[in-house]
Amino acid sequence: MTHRGPAPFRGIPPYIIVTVELDEGVRMMSNLVNCEPDDVRVGMRVRVCWTPTGEYQFPLFEPDR
Repeated sequence: MTHRGPAPFRGIPPYIIVTVELDEGVRMMSNLVNCEPDDVRVGMRVRVCWTPTGEYQFPLFEPDR
């Protein structure tokens, strides 16, 4: 976890950096949002959400509740 991130993620700390393994087998690093740091667990199910930042959208993940 970090409290200061690079653009375009400034202003939304704390940053929970995670490695997500997609159902298709691909792994990617991203940011976990809408989750308290103490609630993060290895193997927890997540879903993609998108954050617009200017002309781009970045994939973030949130708990799949």
